[in-house]
Amino acid sequence: MLLVLKDKTFAIKSAEISAAIPDPYWLRTYHPAGDARLFWSLDVEAEQKTGGEMWEPRAYHENLHFPIRRWKDVVGQAAEWSEPYDEEANEHNGGFYVFEHGDISRARLRFPERDGVKFRFEWDGVCDVFWDDDYGQDVPFSASGWAEFTGVTVQGSELDTDEMLRDRLAQHLDPRDFVCESVVREGQSYESGVKMARAVFTPLSVICPF
Repeated sequence: MLLVLKDKTFAIKSAEISAAIPDPYWLRTYHPAGDARLFWSLDVEAEQKTGGEMWEPRAYHENLHFPIRRWKDVVGQAAEWSEPYDEEANEHNGGFYVFEHGDISRARLRFPERDGVKFRFEWDGVCDVFWDDDYGQDVPFSASGWAEFTGVTVQGSELDTDEMLRDRLAQHLDPRDFVCESVVREGQSYESGVKMARAVFTPLSVICPF
């Protein structure tokens, strides 16, 4: 698995696909115009080159939306964009981090193949690095390899029961494809005093083919 940044090649040390559903209470209270849909994320982190001057490059996209009900159907999905920010969706189109966070202003991302809970990804475009004149803005990059699907986090609050968190998953994905690893009711609270909660659903390794 490799990440290429202009003329520098890095080995990829980790690549993960995950998904999250925002808390309706948080949306109602703090961001009423926010998007309540499920968000898919891809996070690719590379190793620092031996003796290299760059830290570990990282490419990520946290606002992917796929029209699917089964997690295995991520295979075949693709995204393409030509601006750093999606004005219609009010979302960023991916980011690149070396010394600071920069935009991925143009890119193509595909998931052409699946092996169990891993998806092969192919990603190419231009990104902002902000290192020097040669690695400033619109630097060409590409990344390819296998990303593991780690599961879905359903965000909630103390107002939600375990059943409500699972029902929220079912609004977006088939819950039969998952097992609930944990329901966390943390001590953390919103500014209103309402406590946060979350349910973590991990994919079943073997699911029905239909």
